[in-house]
Amino acid sequence: MLEIGYVAKAQGIKGEIKINLHLENERIASLKSVIIDGEQFDIEKIESRVNGTFFKLKNVNDRTTAENLAGKEIFANEEELEKLKENEFYFADLISANVVGRTTGENFGRIVDIDQFGSADVIYVKKDNIVFSLPFVDDIFLQFDKISKSFYVDEEKYNNMKIFD
Repeated sequence: MLEIGYVAKAQGIKGEIKINLHLENERIASLKSVIIDGEQFDIEKIESRVNGTFFKLKNVNDRTTAENLAGKEIFANEEELEKLKENEFYFADLISANVVGRTTGENFGRIVDIDQFGSADVIYVKKDNIVFSLPFVDDIFLQFDKISKSFYVDEEKYNNMKIFD
């Protein structure tokens, strides 16, 4: 099971819920069911709107039931999700990954967290008990190796862009 996001809030009076996803909307297009708080829910409808992603779950037919799901993590069977393309990965795969210089092999630390923002996501790296952040952009973060759990970076751009928290 893979955590795909969490229930942000109830939406409307018919049991619809707004979802904050940890992956792209396209990946959940064929999703048939989810697990929330240990209970399996079949999905009636998934809708992507300007103001977010919304699920209508079977047997969640009123606002009160939907409100009881708010804040809960949502899990899905990874086989039901659209397949990853080459050099794509889940954010969960990145947590605790080594950050390594592409040309020098220098270890810059481990990824400890990721924040998602509209313009660019932010990656937090910890080394020697110091945490700093960087924009998660292709110019810096070049390639992720799932087998070695290492993210290779452009050393110069990495060192120029890191911000100490």
